[in-house]
Amino acid sequence: MSSSSRLWVIGEALIDLVVGPGLSTEARVGGAAVNLARTAARLGAAVSYEGSVSTDHFGEEIMRVLLADAVSVERVQTCDLPTTLAIAELGSPDSPRYRFHTEGTSAPHLAAPSARGWRRGDFLVVGGLGLVLEPLVTATLEALDAASHLGVVAVMDVNCRLAAIADPDRYRSHLHRAFAQTAVVKVSIEDLSDLLELGVLTGSDTASAAVELLDLGPSLVLITSGEGPTRILSSLPKGSGKSRRLLSIDVPVDVVPDDALVDTIGAGDAFLGAVLAWWVLNGFEADLAGSAQQARLVRVIQAAHAVAAVVCQRRGADPPRAEDLGALFIA
Repeated sequence: MSSSSRLWVIGEALIDLVVGPGLSTEARVGGAAVNLARTAARLGAAVSYEGSVSTDHFGEEIMRVLLADAVSVERVQTCDLPTTLAIAELGSPDSPRYRFHTEGTSAPHLAAPSARGWRRGDFLVVGGLGLVLEPLVTATLEALDAASHLGVVAVMDVNCRLAAIADPDRYRSHLHRAFAQTAVVKVSIEDLSDLLELGVLTGSDTASAAVELLDLGPSLVLITSGEGPTRILSSLPKGSGKSRRLLSIDVPVDVVPDDALVDTIGAGDAFLGAVLAWWVLNGFEADLAGSAQQARLVRVIQAAHAVAAVVCQRRGADPPRAEDLGALFIA
């Protein structure tokens, strides 16, 4: 895979209203898909974002920020509905509580996406509210169908938000269909707990639930756990006629000191955006049977940890640029 690969991101664009002590409030451009797209683009990847953005002042700011970060907005669909809002209440810096205002707002209203220009070896990224809100869900699933026929690598960030899920049965159905067509899944320990609570997964604990994900379709699962290590899970063949063996590698995190931690908003999005930027720029290996490929993936995860750490030291989702990180994104 060459560095001419492109990242196609489909999902929600919204405004995070970050509420701190004394009701101090800051409005920040957000949405998991937008945060990820901005991260990858700031790190030098070619990125296209497709979503529904309002024509109101918030929507204008979303478009301004995307363009400033060199994200292609050619496929953005605009509408006159008000911008979708996420209220992030900072009870403590590392555990914001989210509430969503989605009814009658812009983010859900993405019509059928376009696969024009997609090429084998490109990446499609979905997840978050893109698997919750209609008609965005339908657009997301159609995009996954197209990716499977075109040789585009499908990636999902589960980014489960219980507060936004009105119909758990439909959500379960959407996720199972998406998992079946996705090569790489990023999921947090909190996501796994939520998926167990919703019955999307049926394991006895988060560890077994993570392994269960591999049986639903993905070939690679990345599990983040805040200050704990990120786990790489993949299935490796034992040989003809034999059962698989499980690859499990833990990559430690350099913890951000308490006096440097501002908030964790967008950190998970930035982590995956960094992983994808590295793959776009340096190539993606789906086969982790060799030790060299495993060591290479560990280096990717370490670089992504560094990116997420920067985001945790800034207010809201404000990812670093490549020049802030030295040689991390050079193969």
